[in-house]
Amino acid sequence: MTSTDRLEAVTDRLESLAEDLRSQLENLRGTSLHGPVDERELLTIPELAQVLGMGDRTLRRMRKRRDFPKPVRGPGRLRWRRFQVFQWMEKGR
Repeated sequence: MTSTDRLEAVTDRLESLAEDLRSQLENLRGTSLHGPVDERELLTIPELAQVLGMGDRTLRRMRKRRDFPKPVRGPGRLRWRRFQVFQWMEKGR
């Protein structure tokens, strides 16, 4: 497999993941599966993965993207504000 073939395979996989995320976002719109969004509510990586329907490793890679919400720094594990994640989802990212 050439490097061009590998790049095309990775690109195809990323496009597939983006489509899956868009589909899941559409399913979440207009529902109250997660209840009201509390600005103080924080999500760990496993919780965030469950909300977004992705694996932990995918989220760790996405975290490096500049448009993904920044985690809250502090003692212990990284956490994300739920309302920022939902705002990011609303933008269709």
